[in-house]
Amino acid sequence: MTSDADKRRLVNLTNESTDKEFSWIKQCLSILAIILGLIVSLRTDNAANIYEYIAFISTLSFCGLCILVGLAFLYSDHDTSYRLASKFDESITKRGDYTNGDKQVEIAPKKIFGTLRVCFFVLLVLSILSLICLASISNLPVCNLK
Repeated sequence: MTSDADKRRLVNLTNESTDKEFSWIKQCLSILAIILGLIVSLRTDNAANIYEYIAFISTLSFCGLCILVGLAFLYSDHDTSYRLASKFDESITKRGDYTNGDKQVEIAPKKIFGTLRVCFFVLLVLSILSLICLASISNLPVCNLK
């Protein structure tokens, strides 16, 4: 049987872990947004070939999708807090008083946020790989044979 102190410690560790993960994701999103802005704004000429064009479009797509999915995932913190507060308010209303009874209110995050988390990491890896491909293809030497 776990004590209340153990439960509080587990909740604190979970909150700390979640806060660190969200902070890391925010930093990744900031970096991706900067990279995306630089790629678009510093692009001066048309693609030299179809491969460079595909690498450019895939990089824009993966970075953009990664940012959108990451922002949607970060919303999970607000959504869970809001649903927890609503459930707690409902619990208080049902009891009819505002005392701190033994009733615990728990709520799990929606499953969609777990899916968004996985999608974010997959898209982050794909974004990095597409950036590497774009840099490699863009810097291929051009041979002009006459």
